[in-house]
Amino acid sequence: MKWIDRHCDAASGESSAARAAEAGVPYALSPADAIGRIAREVSRATGEAAPLKDVEIEAMGEAIRLALARRGETVAARSRVVELSAHLLAETGQEREARRWLVFGGESLRVERWTVAGDLPFWVLDLKRLTLNAGSQIELTLLPKVDAALSELAEVWDAQGGGGHLGLRHLGGVSACMAGDAGAAARRGRAMAARILEHCRDVLARISARRGWSRPPEVIVLESKE
Repeated sequence: MKWIDRHCDAASGESSAARAAEAGVPYALSPADAIGRIAREVSRATGEAAPLKDVEIEAMGEAIRLALARRGETVAARSRVVELSAHLLAETGQEREARRWLVFGGESLRVERWTVAGDLPFWVLDLKRLTLNAGSQIELTLLPKVDAALSELAEVWDAQGGGGHLGLRHLGGVSACMAGDAGAAARRGRAMAARILEHCRDVLARISARRGWSRPPEVIVLESKE
């Protein structure tokens, strides 16, 4: 509870409505129901049974509800529920599950169906969602977050021995944001996009060699009008 209180206090003076608008649709569900839903989604994404029992979900939900209520908040964006829940998991010694919760529960990484993928899952990494709430620290936090996401996803790819595809969404927009507003921003943005793309390919190549896959997943840039 102490950590949640500190975290809520650190959210500056933003209103819950402002944070919800930035991070997606607020949950109208109770925190416990939201946690249960996210747990099921993480379980489907990873192919593993959710480790949380109903009593643990209720306890986590109540802890988050009380902490938010003390700040006058009645709803919380999904990203906020995911983050608070992950820290609760980490504080109870479930660090691995906390990492998977952040990666697969935050809507930045999901499976989509594309004909190019054939029978293999086509995973999409949404860089815009991955950098929500990063603020001025986006350049420092993006690549470590990408590394964490790909490391967790590696366990899912193990079942098929690698291969398949990874799509990067909002690469151009996030790169432009990192480049800033100066005169040479367009050139820096293109260079940053190329750097992120190459970084993903390098990380997957290293993971593939380490885990003995037949080949690393192919990285594809997905255009987005959002």
